[in-house]
Amino acid sequence: MKTTKLLIIIMFSIGFSFLTEGQTQKAGTTVDIITNKGTITVLLYDETPLHRDNFVKLVKENFYNNMLYHRVIRNFIIQIGDSRSRRETGTEAIYYTPENSTVPAEINHAYFHRRGVLNAARMGESSNPYLESSGTHFTIIQGALQTDSSLMRAESRIEGFYRAHLQALYTVELKNANSELSNEENKDELQARVDEKIAAKMEEAGSSLKIPEEHRAIYKTVGGAPHLDYTYTVFGEVLDGMDVVDTIAAVPVEKERPIEEVYIIRMQLRD
Repeated sequence: MKTTKLLIIIMFSIGFSFLTEGQTQKAGTTVDIITNKGTITVLLYDETPLHRDNFVKLVKENFYNNMLYHRVIRNFIIQIGDSRSRRETGTEAIYYTPENSTVPAEINHAYFHRRGVLNAARMGESSNPYLESSGTHFTIIQGALQTDSSLMRAESRIEGFYRAHLQALYTVELKNANSELSNEENKDELQARVDEKIAAKMEEAGSSLKIPEEHRAIYKTVGGAPHLDYTYTVFGEVLDGMDVVDTIAAVPVEKERPIEEVYIIRMQLRD
């Protein structure tokens, strides 16, 4: 938990500055994701070492072998990582489970949710104040082309997600700092203090919660899922095989679960 808090503090301390695409250093580890629909080759960023190392560990343990894609939303994501999918049959929805492991947040604003990136799934803000990622669930962003109006809506959702995150974070921090604020009779005072801290943080963030122009250009020409920016970790990208991602994203689904079985046969590290 101390490591997690440190990473969040670092995230806050650097604010919301951005690197341009040209400045982004894309060094990392390459993995082949071999599915029954074809092979997707991905790069795991060195700039997110906790997520990279966790993913490599799972690959070496064959964790994803014969695992089903349990959540597919066309023009948004394909998601995998729930071990229950190996034994669940039919088309009942398989909702997010944390698999009893998490990875501390590594939110790097140079990496945003453009088409083709790997995103770490996570529990919601209220039960996850430090934005820890699932230890096993990940998505590949298929996304959709964005417009000025859809980007405006995305910015509104970003602000809402960020406020919810601050609400959860400051509630935990204030309760830990003052045990009396955990008492039911002090809930109004607790919320007043939380609101004060949220207001100060939102004022500090200011326009930096807006999607920068260089990212907007990519969202409008390449596509992605911009509403996930700022509160989810992006830890890699597809190098080859986006046609396979598109094929998986196009399969018929029921309750977001593919009707036909779509699964990872195995993963393998590239030398």
